[in-house]
Amino acid sequence: MHKKLMVLAVSSCLPLISAADELKKPENGPTSRIIGGTTTGKNDWPFMAALVTKSTTDSHSGQFCGASFIGGRYVLTAAHCVEGEKSSDFDVAVGTHDLTHISTEGQRVGVRSYYMHQDFNDDNDIAIVELEREIVAPRVGLASETEVNNLNSGDTLTVTGWGNQDTSSFFGSFPNTLYKVDLPYVDRGTCQNLGGSYSSIGDDAICAGDLAGGKDSCQGDSGGPLVVKDGTSYKQVGVVSWGEGCGEPNSPGVYANVGYFKTNGWIERNTIGVSYTQNTIFETRSGEYDINLPIRNFSTEAFNVTNITVPAGVTLVTNNCTATLNTSDDCSIDVKVDASVALGNSDRTTIEVSTDHRIAGDLSMNIVFAEPKSQSQGSGGGKGGSISLAMAFLALFGFGLRAREQRNA
Repeated sequence: MHKKLMVLAVSSCLPLISAADELKKPENGPTSRIIGGTTTGKNDWPFMAALVTKSTTDSHSGQFCGASFIGGRYVLTAAHCVEGEKSSDFDVAVGTHDLTHISTEGQRVGVRSYYMHQDFNDDNDIAIVELEREIVAPRVGLASETEVNNLNSGDTLTVTGWGNQDTSSFFGSFPNTLYKVDLPYVDRGTCQNLGGSYSSIGDDAICAGDLAGGKDSCQGDSGGPLVVKDGTSYKQVGVVSWGEGCGEPNSPGVYANVGYFKTNGWIERNTIGVSYTQNTIFETRSGEYDINLPIRNFSTEAFNVTNITVPAGVTLVTNNCTATLNTSDDCSIDVKVDASVALGNSDRTTIEVSTDHRIAGDLSMNIVFAEPKSQSQGSGGGKGGSISLAMAFLALFGFGLRAREQRNA
């Protein structure tokens, strides 16, 4: 239940659902929303963020995932939220309570880049989104692995989002305003013993939810924060990832384990201030393309690019990164990509860039093939639009897929 909407598999001769209301079949596995919760106060969650399709001015229908502001120019979200996305195709809204008031509440900022976990494949469902500029806003603290490990079964955690609240309806019900729900922590052993997809949950994830059912995150909540009360503030312990359905008995939500990725250094490596394009999206496997790959140093440490390794189908044309990059400096690498060779046998090929930066020593720049998306479709689609009678008819006869659902809308 990666918390995205799922796609119904239908013949291309049938009318299609509007991109906003498609039920998305997760490419890699499980979907997300706030079930059994309550609306939040307007200023209660100032670090809450939304990923919003850039092409729409209707932020309610354009919102496709949640996120959390963690300081500077960075927000934390789920990897499946940004997989296959172009950085230029979505914005981040920080500090918004009502998505229909996004122009007057909080800040809507463009995206410079994003960094998915290199081993994401259902597991390691975590990503950092780098904003076009630093912003000033309250940030959420991140729990350490020790703090997460010190949670006891039944401890109260809270998840927030704008996701689906009505699983009985084919269309769902997506609120304008932010909602929250308190969930009991479920220890890893108990979660694994539920069987099925839960049996393989490892250190990269944690579980939370009422085993009696009725309270959960769901479609549209993907990428949002799961937090624990820490005195008068909160610490984030999880990122909404997946689950079996929404609010079903013995089917808790599964969340990326923030403490695990903080303690092993992954979050620091991707928020240290070394900016680059991790994923360049190709929507075709043919043709030759000239690509410019910038590297910018927003960190406090000067560094040098020490080596560039290109794969088959990629030619290094110009290396403009031959001088030391001091703070605020930038450079770029120019390559030519023969897509038929580079992407002929795989959906991804990687240019490896080495640096002598103390923390960000290896920059993997991927050329990624992804199916083109319609203009109104975000990473999991929006929430508005209408569905054809043919699609509804199919749905009534059980063509809807609701197994291990991603929790994006």
